[in-house]
Parts: sequence; C-alpha cells; structure tokens
Amino acid sequence: MGGTEDLTILVPVYNDWESFGELVSDLDETLRDLNKTCSILAVDDCSVDPFDPELFDPNSLKRITWMKVIHLHINMGHQRAIAVGLAYVHDHFPKSAVIVMDADGEDTPAEITKLLFAHGNSPQKIILAKRAHRSEGFWFRLFYHLYKLLFSILTGREITFGNFSLLPQAVLPKLVRMPEVWNHYAGALLKSKLPRKEIPINRGSRYFGKSKMRFADLVLHGLSAISIYLEMVIVRMLIASMSVIGLAFFGFLVVVYIRFFTDLAIPGWATNLTIGLAMVVIQAVILLTLLTFVVLNQRSSKQVIPAKDYPDFIFKTETLMRGMDG
Repeated sequence: MGGTEDLTILVPVYNDWESFGELVSDLDETLRDLNKTCSILAVDDCSVDPFDPELFDPNSLKRITWMKVIHLHINMGHQRAIAVGLAYVHDHFPKSAVIVMDADGEDTPAEITKLLFAHGNSPQKIILAKRAHRSEGFWFRLFYHLYKLLFSILTGREITFGNFSLLPQAVLPKLVRMPEVWNHYAGALLKSKLPRKEIPINRGSRYFGKSKMRFADLVLHGLSAISIYLEMVIVRMLIASMSVIGLAFFGFLVVVYIRFFTDLAIPGWATNLTIGLAMVVIQAVILLTLLTFVVLNQRSSKQVIPAKDYPDFIFKTETLMRGMDG
C-alpha cells in the first residue's frame, strides 16, 4: 500500500463464523509475511448462528489493528451486505482502501499479496481477481458459463470477476452512490467505468462444510447482475421484438404473393400460416408494451443509494478488538 491509505478487509458473513475465525488467523499470518497491518469489518447478514468470540484469540493477532462486526436487521444477501459495508467504511474510515472477500476460504488470504502488488503498481485502479481456475463441480461450472454467455448476449458486456477485489479509497465515494451496488457488486464495478485492472487468481477450497448457496440463489445472483444493465437489456429486446414484427410482416407478404401470383399454394395453408404470423406479431406487440411499462416504472421508482440509506439496515455494531486507531 502506498501513500496515506489504510487497509480494511470487508467480509460478508452468513452463519459461517467458524470459517471467519479461520480466515482471520490466515489473514494475520499473511500480513505478517508482508509486514503490513489491516482492519477487518465483517457484515453479519442476520445470521441464525450466533458469533462465538472464542473462535480466535485477539491477543494472538499481531497485524490486525481492529475488528468490528456490523449486524444487519434482516437477511439481505451477500451483495447488499457488501454495499452496507462499503458505505460504512466510506463514512467511518475515509482514508482506507478496501479488500472485499468472502469468509469461506475460497478467496484465499495468500492471494491478497497479488492484489496489493498490483495496487502498488496501479494505485488509482480497482484491482479485480479474475478466476484463473475454479474448484467447483461440473454442474456449477456449466451453469456459470451459461450465465456468462447469457449476460454477454443480453448486455453486450463480459463479466470475468466476482467479489474478490481491492478498491482504492479514492473510488469509494463514487461507488457508494451508485444504486447498482445495492443489487450486484461486480456488475456495478463493470458499469461504473472506473479504471480497473484484472489479475489472474486461483480460487481456493472452503474451510469447512459446503456452500450454503442453493441453485435458486445462484440464478437470482445471475439475474441481479443482468438487472444492472436493465435499460440495455430492454433496448436489445425491443430491437429483437421489432425485428420479429418486421420478419412476420415480410412473411405475410410472401404468403400473399405465393397465394395469388403463383401455382404453389396448397388449400388452407395460407390461412393457417397467416394466423400463425398474426399470433407472433400480437405476442411481439404485447412484449413491446410490457417492456415500455417496465422502463417507465424503473425510471419513476425510488432507488436505494448505499451512502445515504445504509444506516437503516444496521441493527448494531460490535467491536471484537480495538487497536491504536480503534
């Protein structure tokens, strides 16, 4: 880290406190090797399992200056937990750069070295962990690639990174005022057009147990990413709908030409085909109408701005350890 920046590590947690305790120990060991210090901010996404203070010994931690847990009123998902955490850091620690990582061990503390090295070379850029290798099973990787393909088709963008990233403190004021951060962190980074740099990082293995994310949660996560580009998606669907209407109209002209100006007509086929084309046009018109109302509703709806609205979702904060800057 260069300049006057401190370092805060932001970790969303849901019922994975045992892994969080292991992560804290590994982070402290990694930072000892780097001769650096950091603070840790965990965002408890309304966990059912209570936090056990005995998961780690604060006296054994040498490179962690303070540690806090933000407890949320309700379970909002890890994307919104990240948004609350970023807004909290921006308000309370404005000189801090932020590393966002998961608690389960798949974002490995050892790889922080690469993020910090890249940040040292490009201090104004967001450093993103591009997955060079994934450790999940076949079906997860298959649906992940399908999600990336669908995202590319609908938005015209390519997303190759997840939550694991380093944010220079200079970009926080902009990010926490983006409504998109509330729905999908990685998608918001992509849309922000802020300078960024991707570096290859391997995904680690979970510390304990299996992922608590169900298939439905993965689908919702993918849809949240696409929703960041809702207007672009709607524009593309409008173009596709109008193209379908144009092709249907052209098909109708072909039917008329064949029916009345050639001898190729088969009894009854022109009527059936015309009815089919009419149904296609009606469905396309209905889709166009619905998309129009979606755009109007989206523009008139009040959006959540993390920098302004995040305190409403915090139940309490808990200081686990306090250092010199506490």
